[in-house]
Amino acid sequence: MFDWHKLKNPVHSVVGESIKDFCCARLGDSFFIFYSAFYEEQGKLYCAVCEIQTEDFLCFSEPLLWLGPTNEFKGYCSPDISRVGDTFYLTLNTWGDVGGQPNQLWFTSSTDLANWDSLNPLAQNLTREERAIDAALGHYDDGWRLMWKGHGHQTTIAFAKDITDDFDYIDDGLVTFCHLDGSCTHVGHENYQFLTIDGTPHLLTTCFAAGHLPVLYRQGTATDWLNWYEVRTLHLPEEYFNTFDLANASTLYDWRAYDDHYYLLYAGTTECETFKGDAKWGRGWNVLGLARSKDLIHWAAAGKDDA
Repeated sequence: MFDWHKLKNPVHSVVGESIKDFCCARLGDSFFIFYSAFYEEQGKLYCAVCEIQTEDFLCFSEPLLWLGPTNEFKGYCSPDISRVGDTFYLTLNTWGDVGGQPNQLWFTSSTDLANWDSLNPLAQNLTREERAIDAALGHYDDGWRLMWKGHGHQTTIAFAKDITDDFDYIDDGLVTFCHLDGSCTHVGHENYQFLTIDGTPHLLTTCFAAGHLPVLYRQGTATDWLNWYEVRTLHLPEEYFNTFDLANASTLYDWRAYDDHYYLLYAGTTECETFKGDAKWGRGWNVLGLARSKDLIHWAAAGKDDA
């Protein structure tokens, strides 16, 4: 692992780009970080999915992957990374809802995180002509679970044995989030991430009701993929770079096998006026924050002693 006490937030930022929606994969001694890079040209906002590499979270490579605007789309965003055996699967969605084409889900794959296959449509038998964003994939013994933010901002889940197959909704496909106060909802969540903690499937989301903070859920039973039960909201330290959005579009990694810690990658910003193009509200200048915890309750920002 890297030297934690040499770090300082934000651990990475890019001049002229608002970076968010982080996810990460490890291979050997390297960390490969993916994110949405929003940027402006001639008063218009565009987005690309970018990949960079680091061994220490101090020095970062030039982009290894840059999936940006094409003649058909204004760009791509919201990456999520999964690994099955020796293959990595990167999901993303088109961005911009251009020309009557709603955003759709795509994936590409790689065995070395440097060379990527061509983009392939993902579950378009279910999403065609309907807006779909924020895909997350989880591979379990019998196949793939795919979750995304779909029509009416509802969270949707489907299943396929193979990623190239047509996907089928799990029952009605409608995901329910059950909160600690006893309330339940189908909406108000985005930027999903499947992960396994102590053998149980968990789900991390960005929750609107929690002020765009990450909220961790767990699966109720091994056969129930529709109902997710709140574990806790992850409250991150406020620093000078994240006074507006504290920890938006986060991803959580269980690296306890290396140093007894969970790690969280998250986007922070101090305003929502910049990076808006012709929209009413902007995304602000988002940068990359890093924090760690031993119990998912107490969090230390990059370089700080454990809370």
